[in-house]
Amino acid sequence: MSSLGSASRASRMEKCTRLLCSAWVRRLWTYQEAILSKNGSYCDKLELQFADGPVHFQSLLRSPKSLCHSEKALQSLLLALPLTGDEAFRLSTLARALKYRTTNRQEDEAICLSSVLGLDMAKVTQLQRLEDRMVAFYSQINSVPRNLIFRNMPRLDIDGYGWAPLSLLQQSAEIATRSVAATRDANGMYVTGVKVLRFQSMSPPNWPYQHFILTVASREYSKPASWRLTIAGTRSGTTEGEWRRIVAEWNAFDEMVVSIGTRGAVLLNDMGEYCTVVEVLRQNMDTRYCKFITLAEVTACGDITDHIGKQGMISVEAIEAQSGARWCVG
Repeated sequence: MSSLGSASRASRMEKCTRLLCSAWVRRLWTYQEAILSKNGSYCDKLELQFADGPVHFQSLLRSPKSLCHSEKALQSLLLALPLTGDEAFRLSTLARALKYRTTNRQEDEAICLSSVLGLDMAKVTQLQRLEDRMVAFYSQINSVPRNLIFRNMPRLDIDGYGWAPLSLLQQSAEIATRSVAATRDANGMYVTGVKVLRFQSMSPPNWPYQHFILTVASREYSKPASWRLTIAGTRSGTTEGEWRRIVAEWNAFDEMVVSIGTRGAVLLNDMGEYCTVVEVLRQNMDTRYCKFITLAEVTACGDITDHIGKQGMISVEAIEAQSGARWCVG
């Protein structure tokens, strides 16, 4: 990495800053280099090639309590080496580490991820398509962060893997490292401990892109007894073309919800802004097997009189988090 310049006359902080501004911290495969060089608590084997010679990565981190921004950033980089903890924790740490990294060959991502986590790379390399390789990667992980299903990111459109990110690279949505772990198999991710609003009856919106009002069918249910169901993410445009695209997205969301009808349900997220709309395909004992449909926002609302006749109305059954129900999202 000759772009780092000369090390002989640079201070330790200057070296840290150069490294943080280099391409090394933005490439996928250099993250694997750091992983393979890790021995114990520090990257004892990792050396960085400056123009006039190598510099040990560890030599840049002399003060763990430093207030210097560059050194603190390198400490964070060091902590993003997922070699400890359970599978779900390692995967969430890996996702955080790849937030700003890229690769010129997207189909190589699953190979690198499998190598970093010590998985069977042969199961990945025998496939060619990006989507198939990512499935082969996820299929070797039995526990994943539950909040993956609530994060706004591109997903695999493959049965059993609708919960799974298409890529972990350059994703703005944070995956909390302390997220509740969820088991998974070929059917999907098994989610428990969440409140669910299951559709009972539906009337579509009478006006375009008006979205939906959810109301609890039982009169015994405590407040809030009604919610507004809308597309995930704030939409705004400055040109006619942008507004046409936004309105098309709103209409597409409404059409998706109408298409699943009374097979629909909303998994509520008590830790973030987005919830998950699923289609319930079948039920076996206490487990409902579902297909991931889309993300949505669910906000409590009071008097719904003004919404009647415009927005779609959905009567729902509220299934509490303590009910023991399992939702397999695939």
